[in-house]
Amino acid sequence: MTMLRPTILGIACLWISGLGSPAFAGSTLYSDSVSIARDAPEADDLDFDESPEPQVSWSATYASRYSFQGFDYSDGHPVLQPEVTGTMGVVSMSLWGNLDQIEGEMTEVDATVRAGWTVNALTVGGGYANIQYPNRVGWSPTQELFTEIAADLPLAPTAEIHWDVDAAHGLYGTVGLGAERSFGGVTCGLGSHLYAQNKYYGLTGISGLETSIAAGVSWRGIAWQGELARLWTWENGDFRSVQQIAGGWLFRFMLSSQ
Repeated sequence: MTMLRPTILGIACLWISGLGSPAFAGSTLYSDSVSIARDAPEADDLDFDESPEPQVSWSATYASRYSFQGFDYSDGHPVLQPEVTGTMGVVSMSLWGNLDQIEGEMTEVDATVRAGWTVNALTVGGGYANIQYPNRVGWSPTQELFTEIAADLPLAPTAEIHWDVDAAHGLYGTVGLGAERSFGGVTCGLGSHLYAQNKYYGLTGISGLETSIAAGVSWRGIAWQGELARLWTWENGDFRSVQQIAGGWLFRFMLSSQ
């Protein structure tokens, strides 16, 4: 949900296709990265004489906590994050939620519309997200416009910028790098996400760097993925003293349709 910050080379392993954020083209192991490429068509594949067939996909993530841009949005509680996406041509619509496993309550629901295109090694896209916070006292619903880009190149670079045009009145973004390799039927990966923001809820700076390692397999038409991540933080910008985010470990287990 921020503005582009300095680029960094970290390593973190992300999941096989699709966290409330799907995977990008050219890779099978990324979760929080750019979400556009999952169903973005190749330019040469577009046939304007035929109506595209609608497609429906789903994913579900169980995480030790809800980490957003490094912030702990679940007070250390484990969460379940389901998502369903409908796609037709270059346009997709998705509904994503966050269910607190301790409170037994849905604490966030995101409705997103995006469009994405793949040309050669580059996938670009953008869209709109409406974000609601049920069962969160004092949290105001908000809206975002965003743009995303991913490249099918060595280290699989990705970047995204979100502009909150409502409650937060600011920008936040992510830069990602990663690599993956298959061993038999198991795909393993390393990757990284650098989080930064500009006046997002009044805060500017780098909120953290998440590195992770992941492994996944495909079985019975479902992608099964596990990820162990570590958040690294340091004092910078407005993230100082009590505003500095605490680092720590994070585990995710993900299922997604193929």
